[in-house]
Amino acid sequence: MTFRQLASRNIWGNRHAYGSFFLSSVFAVTVFFVYAAFIFHPLILQGDVAGGAGTRLALIGCEYIIIVFSFFFIQYASSSFLKTRQKEFGMLCLFGFTRRQLRKLIVYENLLLGAAAILCGLAIGLLFSKLFFMVLSRLMDVANPIPFYWPWRAIALTAAGYLLLFLVIAAFSLRRVGRMEVAELLLASRKPKRAPAASPWLAALSAVCLGGGYAMAYTMSAGNLIFRILPIIGLVTVGTYFLFTQLSVALLKRLQRNRGISHRGTNLVVLSQLAYRIKDNARVLFLASIMCAVVVTSAGTLTVFMNATEDNVVGHNPQTLSFQQRGKPAKAADLNRIEEAVRAEGFSLAFKADVTGIAGSLKLPGVRELDDTAMLVSESAYNALAGHIQGLRPVKVEPGHAWFVYPYRDAAPALATAGAEAAFRTGERVLPLSMDGQRNGGIVQAIGPATYLVVLNDAQFAAQYKEAAGGSRVYAYGFEIRHWQKAEQAIERVRASLPDLKFASRLDEYKLTRQFSSLALFIAMFVSALFFLASGSLLFFKLFTELREEQTQFRSLMRIGISPKELGRILTAQIAILFFIPCAVGALHAAFAMIALGNVLDPARILSSASMVMGIYLALQTAYFLIARRSYARTVARDSGIRV
Repeated sequence: MTFRQLASRNIWGNRHAYGSFFLSSVFAVTVFFVYAAFIFHPLILQGDVAGGAGTRLALIGCEYIIIVFSFFFIQYASSSFLKTRQKEFGMLCLFGFTRRQLRKLIVYENLLLGAAAILCGLAIGLLFSKLFFMVLSRLMDVANPIPFYWPWRAIALTAAGYLLLFLVIAAFSLRRVGRMEVAELLLASRKPKRAPAASPWLAALSAVCLGGGYAMAYTMSAGNLIFRILPIIGLVTVGTYFLFTQLSVALLKRLQRNRGISHRGTNLVVLSQLAYRIKDNARVLFLASIMCAVVVTSAGTLTVFMNATEDNVVGHNPQTLSFQQRGKPAKAADLNRIEEAVRAEGFSLAFKADVTGIAGSLKLPGVRELDDTAMLVSESAYNALAGHIQGLRPVKVEPGHAWFVYPYRDAAPALATAGAEAAFRTGERVLPLSMDGQRNGGIVQAIGPATYLVVLNDAQFAAQYKEAAGGSRVYAYGFEIRHWQKAEQAIERVRASLPDLKFASRLDEYKLTRQFSSLALFIAMFVSALFFLASGSLLFFKLFTELREEQTQFRSLMRIGISPKELGRILTAQIAILFFIPCAVGALHAAFAMIALGNVLDPARILSSASMVMGIYLALQTAYFLIARRSYARTVARDSGIRV
């Protein structure tokens, strides 16, 4: 038998453990390849695709994430496999294998598995690359789909990169095996496990870190968002690690001492086994929990932004099409031409905005002066448009008083409070005002002097307008088009008919934002899927690496009177805990992340998106658990004759 035959038979004999690891590696290679195929596409490199440069940079960033993640994932999997095969290596050495031959066998196995994963990944990537280009073309709103090409550079980069990766992992494996003596290899599986122990101080540290991180997330706001993100991530990560290595063991020990719980049914066996299993698999559970939190949080956040795109754009742009003039009003003929151009394309207007204002600077208590970005408007002008714009309510203003209007509704800071004394300056003239409060959401496009609005009583505004210099008078116009999402041709016709006017269009921002959020969600879906498969694979092959030990324990339990049905319940409970504890911990982390996001954005939308993402993740994890349980039970029954 040659080394290659021996390596292939070893892999086939451990196919249950290698299966999930192999599929995860294939998926990682596939994602890396299709991203590389887009990055090296001739049209993207030549800049012939609108938005291609930004998408290319995003995919390059994802490539780094995938390759770094693949390194740690494959390295951990390889070390776990080697640990379970120490007795096998010891037997080979006992039968005459030299250290060099043993290293050669390990290299063959790594290269054989790696080459198979690379070839399968490249084949699947080539098969679906055209579909990938078509989807990206649609998301980027490209007129002609990006054509298929033969991606030699992408193939070479993927094959060389992952081949080097598997060689590096093989080198780590050789170093580890080469240091162990034959007797140590043979007796590795017979070493008794130490009883799980937990430090009360580290268990308390876990609770404090998790509690502190959750409290900071729960009280997060738009103002302290930037300063809290990194501390929260650090606290939750440290807390999660000690949760599995210390706190969980301490809690299980306490449950074992509670006779009312531990002496019920098979709980004594389950709790004892669980304490050892969690302690042994603490790193895997920690990694799986963090990956679950990352997947759910990132997918939930992107889904929120995706769903909120239209509302945010409408909030930033009260009318579909708008423009401003300073010093003199627009000609009636120009306004009529705008309406005619819209109707000529088969669209109609929902309402029009025609607001006269006075530009100036506003000084609010505790806020730097808003230089030439504020505009006085009348109470009647504000109320007339507030009735057409969802979420805005009319105001009532007394002489000498005013309402401050912040232009956006989302994440609006509180700049003006009721009773605050403010001053509005136009040239040399200063108008003292008593603020009645703040409203969020503008009635006209927030550009230049109309960024912040100050609503005055009608009579007081008329007096101020009469005394204002011509250059400080601002005339803002807006046109709300019904079914504006499809009105691109109408907007282009308006711009072509009046080229001297500088129009701002809601549709421009909408298309750009929608394109970015759609691309981000599409790209993140692949990375999230990779993280999900990897976390499941970690649990899956960790389960099978302990197979022989579990079979011995099950035989012992059968001899002391445990029935096959009870063994089945024990087995199901152990596997379920292994799969669903990281899911529960990750979901809890993601829930507090969503609460923090809800403090900044719309809580109802956050809850809906997070629930949907978590439901999908839980369904997939359940399917993974059922597959793992069935495969594991079959293997136990086949190899030991125990039906569970």
